Amino acid sequence: MKTIHIVIASIIGGLVTVPLSAFADATWNMGSGYNGNGPQTCSQTTAGSTVNSITNVGNAWTCTSTAPSGPAPGMTMNAWSSTGTNSSATALAAAQLSRYSYSTPNPAVYDFAVRNVAGSDQHSMDNVGYTDMIAMKFDQAVSLTQVSLGWTSTDADISVLRYKESGTPAAFPSSGVSLESLTTTGGWELVGHYANLQNDTIAPIKTADIDNAVASSWWLISAFNSAFGAGTTVHGGNTTSDEVTINGVTSKLLTASNDYVKLLAVAGKVSSSDVPEPAGIVLVGLGLLGLMASRRRITK
Repeated sequence: MKTIHIVIASIIGGLVTVPLSAFADATWNMGSGYNGNGPQTCSQTTAGSTVNSITNVGNAWTCTSTAPSGPAPGMTMNAWSSTGTNSSATALAAAQLSRYSYSTPNPAVYDFAVRNVAGSDQHSMDNVGYTDMIAMKFDQAVSLTQVSLGWTSTDADISVLRYKESGTPAAFPSSGVSLESLTTTGGWELVGHYANLQNDTIAPIKTADIDNAVASSWWLISAFNSAFGAGTTVHGGNTTSDEVTINGVTSKLLTASNDYVKLLAVAGKVSSSDVPEPAGIVLVGLGLLGLMASRRRITK
């Protein structure tokens, strides 16, 4: 009977060490869907309006994802931009989220950029005069692990933020919402700045790897702006004081007003419900304890 007791105890020990949540990798590839470049994964779901002769301002695109275990949560994107120079106090405004293509390599790759209505339009997500960004709302909390760029020019520094509060963030842009206030009073958290992605050797995918970020349903990908915060290396990011030496020339990793990028894909971990809940584990454990006690009474 001792053997039976040991086996049951080891089962209970295994139960209490079962992880309380499981995660599956998923990818939202915005570059798919045209010219034979994989299945359609994104479609425009809201047309938006016309502002300063630019149509589809405030529009929305919805993207599906792929995961090893099957479909993962959908994601909806909107575009925003600052309305003045790159100072922290400038307010935010809706912009147009645009999809562009380029033919090298073949098949063509399609990625997303921002057309803002505040100033000159660079047809990219950039920080030249005005800072452009893409907001993402996932149907389920996601911990982003990668942000991949397609086309880049000059420099490619980006900022990644997540909404850290529960529920839905206050609507932005609106009166009083600025780049700086997003992270000081708006409930957003700077995950990190990621620098010099144009130097990624695997073209056209230039990827920022994000380490162990807390999951959120809301994420913000932006051309770099120091108004979001000082940055951190905790999640694999950079700080404004970091420097790099290339061919004997030393320069800061993060520089403003010269970053031109387009968003190609994001990847992340999505919580799964295919493991026992804590309450279920406790009930199974109690049942086995009861079985042990009953067994002891029978053998007395």
